[in-house]
Amino acid sequence: MRNKNRQAIIDSLLKTNWELAVTLTFHYNITEARANKTLRRWWNEIDRYFYGNAVKRQAKRTKRACLIEKGKSGTNYHYHIHAKRPEDRDISLKKYMQMLELRWKRLSSAGYVNEFEPNTNNIAWATYTTKEITATNTDALDLSASNFEFVAI
Repeated sequence: MRNKNRQAIIDSLLKTNWELAVTLTFHYNITEARANKTLRRWWNEIDRYFYGNAVKRQAKRTKRACLIEKGKSGTNYHYHIHAKRPEDRDISLKKYMQMLELRWKRLSSAGYVNEFEPNTNNIAWATYTTKEITATNTDALDLSASNFEFVAI
């Protein structure tokens, strides 16, 4: 692959065995800032559910990598997410997916077409989710909402 930035992000994503492939949409005509704020609010709620005050005191968070996509129109914002269940909590993958979906649907900016699926092919999902990363633009990787081990190039 010629795009070194994209390859570095793919390599970093492949260092974790992600359990979930999630796609989240938003209402029509939402701004990128609002989409980002909604996603961070959702993750904060999930982290607090599992870790309570340890989110602030010990920076405990669930593992995830969030990539925003704008679509062909440039305004169709949606997120592709690599996610893992909390390793120190006892919750089945099915229950975790149901909990994520329920909390997403409660948010006012959440769209109607969302997918919460087990990740069956880590390489294909990493390649697909990084398609908007170019040699000069790595903004698709949302570091403010992500929590994973990134290997810098």
